[in-house]
Amino acid sequence: MKLATAKHFTVLAGALSVTTFSTAQAADVYDPATNLEWYVGIFGGGMFADTSAFAGADDTFGIAGGIAGVTIRQDTFFYGLEADFGGVFGGPDNAFCGSVCDANWKAHVRGRVGISASMFDVFVAGGLAIAELDGGLFGGEQTRTGWSIGGGVEAPFAETLKARVEVLYDDFGSSREGIYNNSWSDLTVRGAIVFNF
Repeated sequence: MKLATAKHFTVLAGALSVTTFSTAQAADVYDPATNLEWYVGIFGGGMFADTSAFAGADDTFGIAGGIAGVTIRQDTFFYGLEADFGGVFGGPDNAFCGSVCDANWKAHVRGRVGISASMFDVFVAGGLAIAELDGGLFGGEQTRTGWSIGGGVEAPFAETLKARVEVLYDDFGSSREGIYNNSWSDLTVRGAIVFNF
């Protein structure tokens, strides 16, 4: 039984996305001696899945979790590596689902590349996606790997804090279970608060 609906997390992502950024508060939050910027953070948002369940039902979920990563800066160019893990909430009741129609959690290990424009960081990111999907009556729980691509915008609103809005597309392919082709892909829109140290 799911504990929340996707609406709660969509509201959270929306609230994060309208955070007011102040130029006076903006500051470089990386070590200029090494060009390294380590960070951790929390995120929340909505996940919109295209599944093979019930003739390709489109299902909406909420997702929330944590982020950790490192960024290397060279003038206006930056790149780095990031990992995240999030719990999935809401969505349909899968009690009578014949194929994958639910998710329990999702994680990523991604590379990021971007440019800094004024106080904003604009980036693209891609890499490995991992998820535990629920195969319903016949498939059981499946830990699946796939690929991820996306991008976003990030900006500081305090000396060591940044706000981020991003979009990710994840594809986990398909696995055959009897008459069911258990395919899963999803689009996630999320906001995040990131602490740099």
